[in-house]
Amino acid sequence: MGNLEEITNAKRGAQQTLLSKPGVLGVGVGLREVNGHLTDEVVIRIYVRHKKPLDQLDANEVVPPDIDGHKTDVIERSPDKFLSEPGNFRERPMACGLQIARYAGFMGVQGFAGTIGCFVTLRSGPPQGDNLLLTCAHVLRPDLVYDVTMSDDKLYQNESILGVNCVGVISGKYQFGGLADASFAYTDSDDGANNYVWKIGDITGSTQAKLGERVAKFGRTTGRTYGIVTDIDKTTSVMARGKSVDFHNQIEITYSQNGSESNKFADEGDSGSTILNGQCQVVGLLWAVEESRQYGTASHISNVFDALDVKLAAS
Repeated sequence: MGNLEEITNAKRGAQQTLLSKPGVLGVGVGLREVNGHLTDEVVIRIYVRHKKPLDQLDANEVVPPDIDGHKTDVIERSPDKFLSEPGNFRERPMACGLQIARYAGFMGVQGFAGTIGCFVTLRSGPPQGDNLLLTCAHVLRPDLVYDVTMSDDKLYQNESILGVNCVGVISGKYQFGGLADASFAYTDSDDGANNYVWKIGDITGSTQAKLGERVAKFGRTTGRTYGIVTDIDKTTSVMARGKSVDFHNQIEITYSQNGSESNKFADEGDSGSTILNGQCQVVGLLWAVEESRQYGTASHISNVFDALDVKLAAS
């Protein structure tokens, strides 16, 4: 196995050329797949909508077998998709993994739901309390993805019932594209919150995701599911309001049935779920899944914290 830093540098040096090839959806650094099974070989992963025999490819479609001496692996995937959707239950104090909702249109007729990731506090600047609610930017701001006008700046858990269940307001701080899809909301202290992930456990800290490690998440739609980290430097693009939004240095998680409550890793409404390793440390923030719902995409939690200048709140 080649040096991980060398492979990552080779991938980043070649990614614009690879992404310009017809049919290529993304590139990354992760584990080779053979007949649908993961191996421990680290390769440059090229994601395509449909794999074709070599003799059916035009010259400009061919992916080289290696890049700077590092092997490539062409993997069939469907495009990534954001995971915001309107359901769930109310819980106080609030816990990670449960539903939050925002509303758009006249009288809030259109609902958008996502998942509480975790609770954070500012690293610096004026104190804003210890219960800033972290989730995806597109969960708190659905108008980043959809052509809608939000009804107000309020956030609800689990949903608005004639205006009841408001738990806070969105902040002006967010990152949407590049290294992360993330934002936070200012929560009402009376509602309470703790860094407990529903059905998984208390968050013990944060760290970097590792290739091949088993991870878990709890989302408002699919509940508790497990997966394997199969890419740690994924580059991909997603459509939002008719335009392509590019993301870099992302994590891909491949669904694992063992212990999962669903036959999917994630589905619509799960955006914002924290990705946890076996020590209950946060490694990522889930924001997308492809059509089969077997493969999730998450931002490295270190990139999320840096973009928003936050840290985990004390449990």
